[in-house]
Amino acid sequence: MGYWSRDRDEKSPFPRPMRGSASPCITMHRNLRQGDKGYLLTMVEQELVNSKAFTKDELETGGYKIVTTFDPTLQNEMQSVGDNRASGMPDGMQVGAIAADPRDGSIKSIYGGTDYLTHQLNNATQATYEPGSTMKPFALLGAAQAGVSFNTMFNGNSPQTFKGLISSVANSGNVSYGYVNLYKATAFSVNTAYMRLNEKLTPQKTAEIAHSAGITSDIDETSPYNVLGINSVTVKELTQAHATIATGGVKHTLHCVSKVLSSDNKELYSAKTGDERVFEENDCALVIKAMEGTVQYGTGKEARSIGHTIAGKTGTANDAYAASFVGYTPQLISTWAMWYPDANGNPQEIPDFNGYTHSEYPVHLFTEFMKQALADTPNETFPDATDNGKVGGPDGTWGTGAQKTWTRKQQTTVTPRTEENTQQTTPNQTEETQNTGQGDRVSNVGVGVVAGIGWF
Repeated sequence: MGYWSRDRDEKSPFPRPMRGSASPCITMHRNLRQGDKGYLLTMVEQELVNSKAFTKDELETGGYKIVTTFDPTLQNEMQSVGDNRASGMPDGMQVGAIAADPRDGSIKSIYGGTDYLTHQLNNATQATYEPGSTMKPFALLGAAQAGVSFNTMFNGNSPQTFKGLISSVANSGNVSYGYVNLYKATAFSVNTAYMRLNEKLTPQKTAEIAHSAGITSDIDETSPYNVLGINSVTVKELTQAHATIATGGVKHTLHCVSKVLSSDNKELYSAKTGDERVFEENDCALVIKAMEGTVQYGTGKEARSIGHTIAGKTGTANDAYAASFVGYTPQLISTWAMWYPDANGNPQEIPDFNGYTHSEYPVHLFTEFMKQALADTPNETFPDATDNGKVGGPDGTWGTGAQKTWTRKQQTTVTPRTEENTQQTTPNQTEETQNTGQGDRVSNVGVGVVAGIGWF
């Protein structure tokens, strides 16, 4: 835990104890706002004021000892990773991040920005961005709840048209993945397969699950695009929602204050984290299993170098206006997001730089941080998942049902498999549609492109 004190150095908001050692207890002062200190202090103030346990004036004048959940070492590491600007990264690129223990909701570190004195908007808790495909796991959870086996095959070709939509939808790079099960659709973030899933699940159900998990921002319940993350969120609320899945369906409210003591060490406040079960454990375990594929062989492969069992999901906003990655072990979840506003605050496309595409760099930031955060810690694995769902869903109408595979010349039928199938089923591709591994970016292409081919 971190504690507020006068005993600070010039670079860190905390003294620098050895990892695992006790931090000195300390008093909060309003004049320590430079660098990342202002973000941390403001978060503490807002959490306590919002709890209605204290007023802002009381916090500034009461002489309280505030025990926070921030880990001084992790905070320094996260700030260092966020502050490091890669070669070619444009000026004005914004980065936000959070790390927390999903088991109790305690926030360990945040990246709100480079310096609070020059940028007061906290990129971790206040700034919003489009989360892109990091929303897909909530629809995946809906499939598990509906009794749909994750081995159900969905059409992952690109582009495709959808009922009620004027424009067709394509995968990143317009890659056609053929017919894929939900494990593969998650690992490679196949937009068209997830649009088919959301069409059957309904956008209302996807929004309901995301809100139950912890997202508080508005989600368009009428748009099938909501599974592709078109509605803006904060890093904190997306982390909260994924942390609920990471714990097997128990929502522990994210918080940064553990307790508040009076000057004579009497406890005046203790965090209330909720600990509410909102989803079934095995349903969440299935989602986690699918998200492990993102790191093992999908769009987040760089994170495999961390050397721990990690579930994760990449996300890219429409037109590449934002990019993000959320990943976790059983003991630590971290979300990294980036966006690129112009001088007037309008969104701009994130360019590729330093050898990274827009979708890859958040994975890189996550990897750089988690390598340090998990150093010298044992690998922890997630609970086993049992896929009791039915291929094609209980009524046989989800995905391709009997797993019919279309070609341009004829229709064939493939016998359903009951075990997890991680082999990609891909039709013939031209050089222009080879898999780039990016997998997230949403593309809208003219309806006429698919005329006569018979996508469904």
